[in-house]
Amino acid sequence: VFELTVSFPLETELTLYVFDHDLVGSDDLIGETRVDLENRFFSRHRAGCGIALHYDKWVMGLACDDD
Repeated sequence: VFELTVSFPLETELTLYVFDHDLVGSDDLIGETRVDLENRFFSRHRAGCGIALHYDKWVMGLACDDD
């Protein structure tokens, strides 16, 4: 979990880069996205980016191991 402090209207865009991790050689960029923070913050719709408040630990109705 990351927490950021931003100032509107100066810092309105968050850019996220996703890299793989290589044991040998350099890590490779596998994706990126940009989030308009001001638009998300002032939205009258649920702006939580689809993150659930609760997760159950099961797969197709079966309990998962803690391994």
